[in-house]
Amino acid sequence: MNDKAYSFLQHLILLCCCASSFLVYCQEDVYHEVFTAREGLGIDFIQDIVQDDAGYLWISGENLDNREIIGKSDLLTFQRFDGTNFHDIQLKHDNTSVAVSKMIRFDDQSISLHSKNIFGPNINFSYDPFNNTLEIKDSWELSGPSNLRRIEDSYYVLNTSDETTVEVHKIEDNKVGTVLFSFENEVNKIDLDRNTTFVKFGDIFLISDNNFPITITDSLGVVLKKYPYKGFNRSRDLLVKKLWIEEAFVLNDHLYAFMNNDDRLYEFDRKSLEFKVLNNELFEGKQGLKTYVDPNGKVMIAFEKEGYLFLAYFIDKGKIDVIYKHPIKNAAAIQMWSMDLNKELWIGVQGELHYYKFPNDQFEKFLVDKQLRAIKAIDSVNFMVATENSGWFKYNHDLKNITPFLMYEKDAPVSLSSSRNIILDQDTLWTNTSGNIVAVHKENGNSKSYRYYPIQCLEELDDSTLVYGTGYHALMQFNKNTKGHKALVKTDTLDLIDLAIDHDKKWIVTATQNGVFTYNLETQKTTLHSDLLKENYFLMADYHKDYGFLLGSRNGTVIQFHPESSSFDVIYRDNLEAGIATITPYRKNLWINTFNGLVQYDVESKTSKRFSSKDGLVHNEGNRYSAARTQDGILIGNLKGLHHFVPEELNALQSKDSLKLLKVRTYDQNLDRFVELFDQSAFAKAEPILLPRENRQLELDFSLTGLDVLRNEYYEYQLNEGEWTNLGDQKKIKFLNLAAGSYDLQIRAKDFSGGTIGQPLNLKIISKEFFYKTWWFITLVLLVIAIVIGWFLYQERLKSLMQVKFSQDLLQNQEIERLRIAKELHDSVGQQLTLIKQTAQNNKLDRISSLTNTTLEEVRSISRNLYPANLYRLGFKASVEQLLEDVDNQTPMFVDLEVEDVDDYLDDKQTLNLYRFIQEATSNVIKHAHSKSLQVAIRLKKSRLELRIVDKGNGFNDVNELKNNSLGLKTLSERINIINGQLEIKSSKGKGTELIATIPLKNDAFS
Repeated sequence: MNDKAYSFLQHLILLCCCASSFLVYCQEDVYHEVFTAREGLGIDFIQDIVQDDAGYLWISGENLDNREIIGKSDLLTFQRFDGTNFHDIQLKHDNTSVAVSKMIRFDDQSISLHSKNIFGPNINFSYDPFNNTLEIKDSWELSGPSNLRRIEDSYYVLNTSDETTVEVHKIEDNKVGTVLFSFENEVNKIDLDRNTTFVKFGDIFLISDNNFPITITDSLGVVLKKYPYKGFNRSRDLLVKKLWIEEAFVLNDHLYAFMNNDDRLYEFDRKSLEFKVLNNELFEGKQGLKTYVDPNGKVMIAFEKEGYLFLAYFIDKGKIDVIYKHPIKNAAAIQMWSMDLNKELWIGVQGELHYYKFPNDQFEKFLVDKQLRAIKAIDSVNFMVATENSGWFKYNHDLKNITPFLMYEKDAPVSLSSSRNIILDQDTLWTNTSGNIVAVHKENGNSKSYRYYPIQCLEELDDSTLVYGTGYHALMQFNKNTKGHKALVKTDTLDLIDLAIDHDKKWIVTATQNGVFTYNLETQKTTLHSDLLKENYFLMADYHKDYGFLLGSRNGTVIQFHPESSSFDVIYRDNLEAGIATITPYRKNLWINTFNGLVQYDVESKTSKRFSSKDGLVHNEGNRYSAARTQDGILIGNLKGLHHFVPEELNALQSKDSLKLLKVRTYDQNLDRFVELFDQSAFAKAEPILLPRENRQLELDFSLTGLDVLRNEYYEYQLNEGEWTNLGDQKKIKFLNLAAGSYDLQIRAKDFSGGTIGQPLNLKIISKEFFYKTWWFITLVLLVIAIVIGWFLYQERLKSLMQVKFSQDLLQNQEIERLRIAKELHDSVGQQLTLIKQTAQNNKLDRISSLTNTTLEEVRSISRNLYPANLYRLGFKASVEQLLEDVDNQTPMFVDLEVEDVDDYLDDKQTLNLYRFIQEATSNVIKHAHSKSLQVAIRLKKSRLELRIVDKGNGFNDVNELKNNSLGLKTLSERINIINGQLEIKSSKGKGTELIATIPLKNDAFS
C-alpha cells in the first residue's frame, strides 16, 4: 500500500468514526425504555394516556383477546402505571367491562372516560382515581357524545342529537352541559368516534370527521365554510379520497394540520379559511402520525416511517427538529402524553408503552456509556479525553463536538487504555498505558512506548522527569531524554494509588491503601502517615495553589495535608461515605466527584449540595483522574461518559415526592375470593387491614408520586420495629401467610444517597386467629378447666373434711363411750366387787377377798384408762407426770419427762386430746419400738404449745406411707387435727422416731 492510499484509508476511518460518534452523541442523549406485556402491560391496543396529579399514568384501550373463555365482563381496558408496576383496574357498567377510547383530566382531578359502543349510544363517564369510583355523566344529557376535549381552559363535547345533527356542548364545572350551537350534515349518518376532530382557533371552530366534510363555524355556530362534499356522498366515487383533518394543533397563533391520507403539512389561513401546504419532505411515506401539545405549548410530532418511529419538535413555520428515532414494529395508531416535552414523553402503540427521557440541559454529555479517565486541556478550546478501554477522543468545547483521536506506533494502529494522566510537553503528550510510559504526538497520533512496570499514577516533576507510582513495587522516575526508568524509593508494601507534587518541587505526596506516603525530594526522606484517620485508604491526591495538597479517602473524607509538619485538616466528610474520585476548586467551592454523585461544597459556609442522575448525570459514580477546568465550567468523567457543566447554572432538583399506598389485595371471606382495593379515601382513614383466619395472605402495592423511571430509589419495610428488610426497587410486598397477631408495618423509600424520600407509610395489620386459638377462647377453656378442677378439689376437700369430721366424731364418740363404760365399771361393776369383797371379809373368805380385791383394782385401772378421772381432778401436767411415772415403773424403759405448767393455757378439749395423744404414743412405743428410753417434752413457745416425743427404738423409713396406712399413726394425727394442731413425724430405720406436735393457743391465754 502506497503512502497516498494509506493516508486516504486513515482519513476514511477517521471520517467514519466521526460520523458514528456524532450519531451516538445525538441518539444516546435520549433515554428510551419500552414496557410490554412482560412488564405487566395488559392492554393490547392503547387508545389514550393521561397522568394524574400524583404523577401516575392511566392507560385505556382494548384487549384483543377474543377467546370465548374470556367473558365480556372480564376484559381489561384500563390500567394504572407507577413507573414499575401496572395495576389492573376493572371498570364495569351493568356488569360489563367499559371499553375506554378517550380520556381527559378535569380540574377536580377526576378523569373523563369516553366509551365507544358499537351496539348502542356512546357514554361519557367520570372516574375518580382517588376513590376508584365510576359515574355516568347523566347531567350532560347527551345521546351520542364524542369524547371530551379541553381547549384552553374550557371543556367541550360533541353530541349527535339525531342521525344528521351535530351539537357543540360546553361543560361547566364537570357537571352541566350547555349547547353552544349545532349544525346539520346533509350527506351521511353521523357517528362520532376517535376520527372526529374539534379545533378552536381564536373565535372560530373547525369540526372534522370521516363522516362529513370539514365545517368551520363562528362562536355562535354560524357556518362560515363547508368544504366540498366530494367523497362523502353515499354514491361517491371510490377513487375520490375523503378530506378530513387527521391531526391539528395551534402554535404561536398559527393553526397547523395533517390531512387524512396526505403526507403534507398544512397551515390554516384565517382570512381565506383555506389550508395551505407547507412543503416538508420529512413526512413523505409516513404510516402513522400523532401530534401533541404540552401544557407549556411545546409541540411534538411522532410518526412512523420505513420501520422507524421518529420524534420531532415542531419549532415554527414548518421547521422540524428530529431529536430521536428508533425501530418499531407497528405504530399505525400512536397515543402521546407529556407534562413537559423538554423533559420526557410517553407513547403508546399496539402492545407497547414507550418512555423517553430527554437530555437535561444542566449537563452536556458526551461519550455516553464509556468509562472516562484522564482529561487534559491542549489549548483554551480543545481537550484530550482518555477512556478506560475505548481509546482517546478529542473534544472541542466551542463546537461541542467530540471525535476519536487515532494513534499509531510503527505505522500500526494502537489504542491506549487506562491512561491515568496526560502531560503536555510542546507537541508531545506524555501518558501511560498498562506498564508503558507513552509519548504521543498531539497532532498526528504517532506514539512511542517505553515499557517497565504497571503504572498506577503519573505526574511531571520537571522538563525532563516524570514521576509515577506502582503497586507494591517502587516510586519511580522516568527521564524523558534518556528514556530510562529509575526507582526513587522501594515501596513493596504499598499500593501507590495516586500522587501529587507541590509547586516548589519539594514534596511528592502519595495516596496509598495504608495512609499518606511522602517523599522529600531534597533529603530523600520518606514517611508513611498511617494514623491520620480511622479509615486510611486514600484514593486520590492533588495539589492546588490555593489549598495545597488535597487527598480523598475511600470513606468520603477530604483532607488538606501539610507535609512539613506532618499535620492535616479535615475539609469535608461525605454524609454517604462515598469514595472521593476528583476534587476541582472553582471560586469559593470545591466540586467533589464521588462514587455516589457530584458534590458542590462551599468551603466558607461548610454546606453542600449533591447532584445525581435525576439532575442530569448519566451515572452517579465518578471516575478517578478524570476532571478538568474549561473557560466557563468543569469537565468531569464517570462510569458512563463525559460531562460538562457551568457551576453557576447548576441546580439540584428538590424532590417533593411522597410514598402512597396504591393497592391492597386480601381475601374476602364473605365473597370467598381475593379482592383488590384501590380506594385512596379508604387508605386515608388509616384503619387496620384485617386478614381473616381462613386466608391470611396480604399483598400491598405502593409507589412514590411524581412518576420517574430513572429515579433509582429503593424500598424497605419493617414489622413491629424489627429489622428493616430491603426490597430493592420492588414496589410490592406479599405475605403468603401472616402469622396471627397485630402488626405495625412501616414502609419507606430511599434515594440513591440513602436519604428517606417523603414520609414513610405506616399501616396497622390485624391477622385474625382461629377461634380456638384466640385469647378469649383459651381464657374460656382455662376458666372451664379451672372451674372443673376447682369443683373436683372442692369435692375432694369436702370428702377430706367429712373424713376428718368422721374421724373426729369417731374419737369423740369413743371418748363418750369410754366415759360411759368407765362410769358403768365404777358405779356398777366396782360396787358389786366391793360388796363381794366385804362379804368375803365378813365370812373370812380370804382367798375370795384377795381375788376380788385384785379384780377390783384391775377394773379401776381399766376405768381410769377409759376415762382419766385424775385429768380433771389433778390437771394436765400432773396427769401426764403420773402416766409417765407408771410407764417408767412398769416397763424397762427409761423415761425422761420435761413438762412446763400449761394447764392454764389449755381448754378441756385440748387437755383430753393431748393427754390421749401422749397416752397412745407411749403405748405405741411400748408395743412396737422396743426402745430403751423415752423422752417427752412439753414447752410453751409464744402463742403455741410444742409437744415432742422421742424414742430410740426400731424406727421406720416410709413415714408418709406408714402414716396413711397405720391406724395408730392415723389416730395420733386425728387427735392433733381435732385441736387444730400440726403433727410432724421423723423416723429412720434403726434410729428411732420423733413426734413433734404443735398446737396453737388462744391469744387471750397470754394476756
